[in-house]
Amino acid sequence: MFKGATASGGKFFALYKNRLGLFSRNVWFFLTGVFCIGLGMTFWNLLFNLYLQEAGYDKAFIGNVLALGNIAVAIAAIPAGLLTSRISLKTQIIGMQTLSALAFGIAIMMDRPPLIIAFVFTAFAFSTFVRVVGGPFVMRNSSPVERTYIFSTLFVIMLAGGVVGNALAGFLAELLMHSGVPPIASYRYVILMGVGSSMIGVLPFFFIRTSDINTPTGTAPSLKNFRKLEWPLYIKAMIPHILVASGAGLIVQFMNLYFKDVFNSDDQAIGIYMSAQACTMVFGIMLAPVLAERFGKVNTIVTSQLASLPFILVLAFTDNLPLAVAAFVTRSALMNMSSPIFNTLLMELSRPEEQGILNALFMMAWSISWAFSAFLYGRVLNADYTLCFIIATGLYLSSSILYYIFFRNAEKGLHSKAAAAAADIIP
Repeated sequence: MFKGATASGGKFFALYKNRLGLFSRNVWFFLTGVFCIGLGMTFWNLLFNLYLQEAGYDKAFIGNVLALGNIAVAIAAIPAGLLTSRISLKTQIIGMQTLSALAFGIAIMMDRPPLIIAFVFTAFAFSTFVRVVGGPFVMRNSSPVERTYIFSTLFVIMLAGGVVGNALAGFLAELLMHSGVPPIASYRYVILMGVGSSMIGVLPFFFIRTSDINTPTGTAPSLKNFRKLEWPLYIKAMIPHILVASGAGLIVQFMNLYFKDVFNSDDQAIGIYMSAQACTMVFGIMLAPVLAERFGKVNTIVTSQLASLPFILVLAFTDNLPLAVAAFVTRSALMNMSSPIFNTLLMELSRPEEQGILNALFMMAWSISWAFSAFLYGRVLNADYTLCFIIATGLYLSSSILYYIFFRNAEKGLHSKAAAAAADIIP
């Protein structure tokens, strides 16, 4: 039997090989589709802010567009969560991803600000119905033994798409500009290429077997029985989650502008920085489930978040580009390695029939926090990056402390279940 406490060197890879071998056919098709979608949306995430800035829009408008996009996610989250327990997850993924990609494609073709906002809002709303499916899908297609590894692989797949997408998007944008294509048109063409990739990502979902998906046996949540949800658990988890989301909202969604405004980096260089970030995040997220097996989920989450704080402060005060890039990629690896562990723990602590709505609630909280942070960035903080990083550091610190206080004993009830499942599967 493999034991996380002794997993090192060859045993580390043997453990991973064993866990990957437990992934179902449905999971592999799901991961393939997620990779293509993630690659395509990376084009949007990298270039859309730069496109708006090149088109002459100020930071306030850019912040407003991002804020309204996140508000759309918040509005759509609850209906999306309720839908997961009422229709096939496969149908929800295919239908809503198609509509989301179309809306993103139309948004980038619009020249009038109200139309840009309207279609970005619509695209983010439809994308919510896809994103909220991830947690319930993994839970219904896995056992406790490999579950954390599936969540980690899901994040790695998304990041792998980010590595390829960031490098490719920045390169293609620069290539078109050097070929004489105007910057605005270059950004638009490359973003449309990314939208096309996200449409291709729909194809693997058609091969998912609905008959192989475990269906929850409890009563599906509805607006009428919202009061019966496990609110004490959800609220305790929501508070540190909102603090992290607010801090991330001041950093993550504006890092491309940070490197352009502070260091005058070009688009290809920014794409390389983002790809380097994704590479370090892949390493951290792959390591996370092994650390969680050895030290516990909560200890791994809290420790990794606290370790990222010095690097955020480096970003706040340095005027040295190599140091800023090193701090950027290290912070990202440490801060994000806890995400799949947090998702796994939260899904395991909740009732199966509530996992969709729980995912939706946390997506809604994250999106509202990001919308608020985008508003602060553009309207209140006036794109003062030093102040943004300092505030984010305080929010991350508060989140880590509260998460430990609330969940330090939460894993005790889960250990026996995971051990029993492992005994049945691992010789």
